[in-house]
Amino acid sequence: MNEFEQHLLTNPSELSTMNNHLRTNQFSEEFLIKVRPFYDSWKCIRTQNGLSIEFCFKYLYDSEFDSADDWTDYSEIESYFVKKGYSKEYIRDIFEKII
Repeated sequence: MNEFEQHLLTNPSELSTMNNHLRTNQFSEEFLIKVRPFYDSWKCIRTQNGLSIEFCFKYLYDSEFDSADDWTDYSEIESYFVKKGYSKEYIRDIFEKII
């Protein structure tokens, strides 16, 4: 984790604005996992560039931390990775292994 991520972890009051931090910073998956209750999955997938397929399906897909009308579904994750050059078949294979 970088210095800013460490700062946020030691200052929990700042985690309440994680959705805003996502817009202006790129975070490690390790950090995003630790602070998962503090941000919306759809904001994460729309702002973070270096996410892995495994992370998205384990921590963002249909998350218990999102509201009923603001959650990340399979097609949103698929679209994120197709834009990065992954095949739909490869994405489906990872999904089936994780879920």
